[in-house]
Amino acid sequence: KLKLKIKIGGNQAYKNKEYQRAINCYTKAIHLHPNDSNFYSNRALSYFNLGQYPQCINDCDKAVQLNPSNVKAYKKKAQALAYQLKFTDAVHCMKAAAACEKDNLALKN
Repeated sequence: KLKLKIKIGGNQAYKNKEYQRAINCYTKAIHLHPNDSNFYSNRALSYFNLGQYPQCINDCDKAVQLNPSNVKAYKKKAQALAYQLKFTDAVHCMKAAAACEKDNLALKN
């Protein structure tokens, strides 16, 4: 129940563009549930919107480590890398995202 409350708080803060507050909520959620990749990818989105690209990349890496099919994390990492002018790395991330999407689609069919 607490997990859901914190997640809702983080999501609401994000929708309100209160990115630092969202980061704080997701950080609390990560402390309570460190193996939930969604909290890392959600926090990464907030870091991205604050221009904190290294932190965004770190959270994306953790999200993918916990859930290798987390397409959202690969895509956000690619964007953060592109903003840092690391285009080759960004392309590799997008290829990984495409491979995940292909695998996910194959599982659905």
